[in-house]
Parts: sequence; structure tokens; C-alpha cells
Amino acid sequence: MKFPPLRVKGINTAASFGTASPLSAGNGNGRHGVQLTSPSVGCIDLRCYPSPVAGAMARSNRRRRRLRRILAMCQWQGGKGLYMQLNATAPILAVYANPEACLKKDFRVKRSSVVYLVQMLSSPKDHGWGQDIEVLVLLYSLAHGLSLSVVGSAFGIPKSTVHRIIKHVTGKIKANLKTLISLPTPDELPEIADGFCQLAKSPAFHRAAGAIDG
Repeated sequence: MKFPPLRVKGINTAASFGTASPLSAGNGNGRHGVQLTSPSVGCIDLRCYPSPVAGAMARSNRRRRRLRRILAMCQWQGGKGLYMQLNATAPILAVYANPEACLKKDFRVKRSSVVYLVQMLSSPKDHGWGQDIEVLVLLYSLAHGLSLSVVGSAFGIPKSTVHRIIKHVTGKIKANLKTLISLPTPDELPEIADGFCQLAKSPAFHRAAGAIDG
């Protein structure tokens, strides 16, 4: 396959594919770049050779993927692959690991509520830190209104991971909202309002239908 004449370093040349040459207008090693067959004829070898750096990066990526697969197989437990395990040395997780400890001080909910959330939000496709720690991170953040960095320090995880966990778990809770939160029907509202009026001993609550954190 021929192309119009090219000029390389002042030599009028004709380009062609598949021509081997001992001379090189590239890096001089006969492996990479443009190669000249002779100064008089000036044929150029335009074959593309793989870069050593690109080859090394490809091998490194293959090795990294293989190691991740091996790690996932080794950490496969209970039908779920976990990248990380709960760190019981963190004080907040030590409280959760103790079955006799009360969780209301740190998470504002009872242990039975935490267990219910974990069971309801768990799925066979879950992986990463595990459903337990993801639910705890969300509840701890909501209970105290702390920044992502403070919550991450309490659990010993990165701030970006805290953000991802909160977004992931709140999305799953939203998908199961009707299971978690039962709103009263229009027929039940008058009875609920009467109950608030009796508790407050005031008719000002005749339109109240519920209370949050009360």
C-alpha cells in the first residue's frame, strides 16, 4: 500500500507498510517510531509497536484483578463477600458487640430495632462493610447530627465511605418506607387528635396526628 511522498529530515521518501529497516528515525533502537530502509529510497515503516509502559500497566491491572478475586473468595462468609470486617476495638462498635449493652444512648433506638433494620435491609447482593455497620453508621449520624468526618472517626472508616453508606442505606429505607412507617388513615385521625388533646389537656392539639422524637 503506497502513499504520497513524505519528507523526513530533508529526505524525500515514499511511505509503505510492512517494511523492516535497520535504521530508525524514532528512538534508534529499531523497535519504536518511524524506520527508514535507506537514505536514498527513504521507505518508512509505519508499523505500531506496543509500548513497554503500556504492557507493564496491563500486566499490573490483570494481577490486581486476580488478587481481588482471590481476596473475595477467601472472605466469602455466610453467602456474602465482605471487603472489611467489624472492628471491635472501636468504642462505638464495642458497645454494639456487647449483647448486654444498651444502644439508646448512642443510636437512639433499641437493639431490637437495629436487628430488625439489619434483617429487613439485608439482601444476597450486599457486600463491602456488611449490613450491620452500614445501619449503625446511618443511625449514629442521624442520632447526633455529626459531620461525615466525625462519624468516620468514630467507626474508623473514611469520610467518603460514610457518605456512600448513608446514601446507600437511606435509599434502601426509602424503598421499604411503607414497611417501616405506617401513616394513619383519614378515619383514624380524629381519634389520634383526641388522644393528643387529652395528653396535653388542651384543645390546641385537635389537628395533631403524630410526634417525632417525643
